[in-house]
Amino acid sequence: MLRNWFVLSLATILLVGCGSSSKTDEAETNETDAETKADSDQASTRLKLPEGLDQEMVEAYNSVQAEPSGRELTMLASISQAVASGLAQRQDDRADDFFLQTDELIQQAIAAGMEVPPQAMASVSYNAASVHLIRGNTEEATKRLQKAVESGFKVADLQRDTRMAKLLETEGFNAKLTKWVAVAQEKIRAHAMEDLANGETFPFEFDLKDINGEPVSVAQHKGKVLIVDVWGTWCGPCLAELPSFIKLQEQYGPKGLQIIGLNYERGPDEKQNRQLVQKVVDQVGINYPCALGTETVQGQIPDFGGFPTTLFIDRSGKVRMKAVGLHEYEYLEAIVKTLLEE
Repeated sequence: MLRNWFVLSLATILLVGCGSSSKTDEAETNETDAETKADSDQASTRLKLPEGLDQEMVEAYNSVQAEPSGRELTMLASISQAVASGLAQRQDDRADDFFLQTDELIQQAIAAGMEVPPQAMASVSYNAASVHLIRGNTEEATKRLQKAVESGFKVADLQRDTRMAKLLETEGFNAKLTKWVAVAQEKIRAHAMEDLANGETFPFEFDLKDINGEPVSVAQHKGKVLIVDVWGTWCGPCLAELPSFIKLQEQYGPKGLQIIGLNYERGPDEKQNRQLVQKVVDQVGINYPCALGTETVQGQIPDFGGFPTTLFIDRSGKVRMKAVGLHEYEYLEAIVKTLLEE
């Protein structure tokens, strides 16, 4: 199965249509011959997939012969990225070519009107920057790195990457990096404010016991800004978001923020589920209460779309918005600060 930052159904691939039916048979034949040759030339420029891949992936990759639509370009980029990642894990030098191909396909998809998630853009751009740097193309590496950081690539990860030492030591580079980070953070905050302005509200309440047996509810925190993190210890993105919640509770708790974790675990019974949560609480240092959620509580969330789901509740107890998936600290902080200032 193809698992990547793009989730596309291969059954919905749109194939490019044929020429106009108003032409004569001879003209149609000539045009078809020309198109076939052009398609063949274009297909030949695409990198050949390595052996051993899923057959459905290979067929989808090879089936796109003509000028691809934006949807097809994202599908091709998804396959190219998956191949590049697999080759990189095996330390196969062919990975670099697939990383660059992915970047090129993404640029073409954007030009065709497709929207690329920031996290995907950051990953693709950073991989391309690394390859360009290795190959001595510092100027292009800098351009791609700028796009990666402005799309949300973490500076700490950049600084840990020994491949980037050459750029980091370049005169004036830190000033550029600071500017890129500022642009990225502003984009994230603007996105958060737009989501908050368009946020849906719905009735939401619970009265539970946390994993230590203490009562926890929405009502008891009325007058505070409340974040309810619906998560599970089995969920990678949920775990990745925990440091942001811990930092928010530490920094804004004294100003009126309270975070509550509602856990949905997969253990055989309640006792074991509590133990699973307690283990992560101890390991990560969670500084806010966590309770085992119920189906009734989850059922109050309209169109529940997966884990993590974050609810933002204002001081009056009104749900102001729902955010699904992993979000940057700056995104979460922007919403918290706005609600606290109301």
